[in-house]
Amino acid sequence: MALRSKQGTSNLFIYYSMLQKEYLFKELAKGNMIPGLTRSDILSAKILTPPYSEQRAISRLLDLMDSAINQHNLLIAQKELRKKWLMQNLLTGKKRLKGFGGEWKNTTLSKLFERVTRKNTEVNTNVVTISAQRGFVRQTDFFNKSIASEITNNYFLVEKGEFCYNKSYSNGYPWGATKRLNDYDKAVVTTLYICFGIMDETKTNGDFFEQYL
Repeated sequence: MALRSKQGTSNLFIYYSMLQKEYLFKELAKGNMIPGLTRSDILSAKILTPPYSEQRAISRLLDLMDSAINQHNLLIAQKELRKKWLMQNLLTGKKRLKGFGGEWKNTTLSKLFERVTRKNTEVNTNVVTISAQRGFVRQTDFFNKSIASEITNNYFLVEKGEFCYNKSYSNGYPWGATKRLNDYDKAVVTTLYICFGIMDETKTNGDFFEQYL
């Protein structure tokens, strides 16, 4: 449906007003058999309209804010690309930091890490899930409820600095995500996760491998 404001009304002001009314449109759409809005739903929506000059001033200010946000997002995207380039070069030894020499050696994760299968015998109640975007998040915060069994004795108990691999697909993480427990001293996770910790912290740096993985 194409809409154009009548004379004496700012198109841009109506646009921002409809964005602000989005919650109302969502509620209207719920009442239909197939979620959607009719022409009358939209045209009957009530919108407060100040004098035309004030409409233009308000919409111009909001438009400037949108432009600033877009510029900010562009800068973030550029910095993310820069970081990705640095990771691809620094974490593979293609580029070296000044002051560092010595040979990079090929090894296997099994020589650096050991599996963690520690059971939750202490009945810790800090049950978490792994979010690809947010890392370790309490289940009650992530799902708005606990989905864990009431008895968590058989769950894994992970300690600060240890890693867990969630093999479930997530947007941007087609092979799953590996995260390091940083925000809690201990956490309880499902046994579906593969958990592991550093064997010798004097030879293996956890911060480095958090970035590497």
